[in-house]
Amino acid sequence: MSNSQICVQLILKDLKYHRMIKEFDELGIIPAHQDTLEIYPAVAFLQGIAENKISDLWYDIYNDHMQKGLKCPENDIKALEEIAQICYRKLQDCLSVEKG
Repeated sequence: MSNSQICVQLILKDLKYHRMIKEFDELGIIPAHQDTLEIYPAVAFLQGIAENKISDLWYDIYNDHMQKGLKCPENDIKALEEIAQICYRKLQDCLSVEKG
């Protein structure tokens, strides 16, 4: 599996995780702000970015797509997969812009 495929799978797992935490929050089990998995550093690492070098733009793109995943209909895995792939492409574009 290539780094890009691994990144997309990690982003997809994070999207699913965020949806699960949102559901737990709605049920009153775990407050959404209390629990984070923080998969994004692994995605950044696979893209060649040290955690302390993640730009605000890169993080904003990643976080924006996590929020989009929360708005997907429940159990719409295809929509989440599409969001994960779009997120990865935009993160790659961000790296290209930042390297200039």
